Amino acid sequence: MIDKIKQNASLVFSITILIAIVIAIFRLEYSNQELKRKIEEDKLNMSEEELIVFEASQARCTKRTGSRPSCWQKKDWDIFFLEYCKRVSCQK
Repeated sequence: MIDKIKQNASLVFSITILIAIVIAIFRLEYSNQELKRKIEEDKLNMSEEELIVFEASQARCTKRTGSRPSCWQKKDWDIFFLEYCKRVSCQK
């Protein structure tokens, strides 16, 4: 009788842990979706320059998109010219 109670207790404990993990995963996924939705809404209100800077800040650094201009993508050139124009206008 005691063995059955121990087995049932361990089964209930295991199921409780499993349910807690599943709930945590769903909450994490929901918060990630909310964050993505908020970022998309914020991007709609950004100017073109702000959007270029934001997209560049979100990009992951890789060997391919390094410091060599021959490997730069369009957004790399956009950020370069944006920063260049800021510096030139400051010198006038």
